[in-house]
Parts: sequence; structure tokens; C-alpha cells
Amino acid sequence: MGRGGGGRDDGGPLLVLVTGVPGTGKSTVAGVVGRHLDAAVLGHDWVMSGLRPFPAIQVVLDGMEPSGHGVVGWSIMNALARAQLRQGRSVVLDGVARVTEIEQCRGTAGQEAVRCVVVATRCSDGAVHRGRIEGRRR
Repeated sequence: MGRGGGGRDDGGPLLVLVTGVPGTGKSTVAGVVGRHLDAAVLGHDWVMSGLRPFPAIQVVLDGMEPSGHGVVGWSIMNALARAQLRQGRSVVLDGVARVTEIEQCRGTAGQEAVRCVVVATRCSDGAVHRGRIEGRRR
């Protein structure tokens, strides 16, 4: 994959989803991929942090089934990704995605006629993983 031009190596932008459990390096990997592709990196944590100052929204999100934090966050991320893709830019999504969210991302890519690449991170060293979680400041 070449640099510049929105990460295009085949004439079009990419939608890259970087997922995995917390503490496995998703955001680090997403940042590296974003720099390599010259792509926007959209993080679920950042998207949802924009809604934290609004207590009424938090009440609604907390009351949703399934959890509104996940559903709403991924909906926003897919909408923002779509906007980038329509401008011909690659985009990297960073967050804990389950089967439903992965399928939504693939659907967005299909609707925008771009390739979707899913990267799953993991940390095989239990002590390192635990240290990342315990030492985390958000």
C-alpha cells in the first residue's frame, strides 16, 4: 500500500477496522495504519467522549438495549467514515467491534464500493496486557 492519495494502491480508498479487546494496542496500530495510508483515524472512545458533557444524553444511552454507548458510537463512526470515503479518502476505525459492528463496517464499505480490511489485535502476554489495563489513564 502506497503512501499519499488516501492510501490507494488499487485506485480507491480503504476502510480499515482495527479491533480487539481493550489493552491490546488497537489505537497504536490504528495510528500507524492511519499514518501509512494518510487516512483519518476515528476512535470510538473519542467519538463517545464528545457526548459525555451532556448528562441527558448519557441517561438515554444508559437506558438503551443493547447498550447505547456501543450502538450510537458505531453509528456515528460509520457515518463519519462514509463522509471520508465519499471524498475519496481512506479511513481507519478504532474500537472494540463485535460481529455486528464488523458487519456494519463491511456494509458501509460495500455501499461505498471500497475495500474493507479488518485487523484484530491481541496481546498474548498476560502480564503485559494486565499492566496496560491497570496503568491506563483515559
